Amino acid sequence: AELDALAPTLRTLLAPYAGPTERLKALVRERPALALHNSHFNAAATAELAVAMVFALAKRVIELDAQMRREVREGLVWTAGWQAPELSSRKLSGRTAVILGYGAIGRRCAAMLDAVGMEVHAVRRHAPAVASADGAAVVHGLSELGALLPKADVVLVCLPGTPETAGLLGPRELRSLPRGALLVNVGRGNIVDEGALFDALSDGHLGGAGLDVWYNYPMLPGGAVTDGVASTWPASRAFHELPNVVMSQHRGQASDAKAEDRVRD
Repeated sequence: AELDALAPTLRTLLAPYAGPTERLKALVRERPALALHNSHFNAAATAELAVAMVFALAKRVIELDAQMRREVREGLVWTAGWQAPELSSRKLSGRTAVILGYGAIGRRCAAMLDAVGMEVHAVRRHAPAVASADGAAVVHGLSELGALLPKADVVLVCLPGTPETAGLLGPRELRSLPRGALLVNVGRGNIVDEGALFDALSDGHLGGAGLDVWYNYPMLPGGAVTDGVASTWPASRAFHELPNVVMSQHRGQASDAKAEDRVRD
């Protein structure tokens, strides 16, 4: 009824973002003849940001940049990497990455991680009965997630937000990861349990997290700021106080080629 009132002759609806909302999907279900298409214009830019956060975490880019700036600012003799084992970072080549969601974004992440020598596995809902190679990753069904997590040095979350994906990575799943594992989320915040993630980062079980999606947003649909909450924390827990978290403002799609990519898609 709502869509009928807006456009009674509507036949095709294009959602200009990666994951149609549950409200939009519910409206479309009221019109079975209506074709819904969602855009993947942001896939390349979002995948690039996801992999950039993997590198920032593994190579301790932000942490050690801040350390060197502090040493220079305070007139200290800055320390060279070959002199100090504590400045070492993680080598990604030869390690294992698990990507949750193997659509347009996940596939691009897989190709980039494969290119640096990582062993890449992907999990998707519609997967073959037997794990098989597809592009740069070995693709598994969701039922194999529990067996993959203990082997994962890096986990990338590229899933859409749905009732089925909410809370997919909870306390048990996060604790099953190897100590020091890295997690990057460019899907939706609530796919990863907020409290469990904060605790695992705080006590060092997880080596770090890169977060481009959050649990609280001050914006209303359309970008307007909700009255009285313009300074809302992005989460109820103080992720901004953790040195092993790379924070990003849900900006995976915000590239200098956004307009061109949207038209091309």
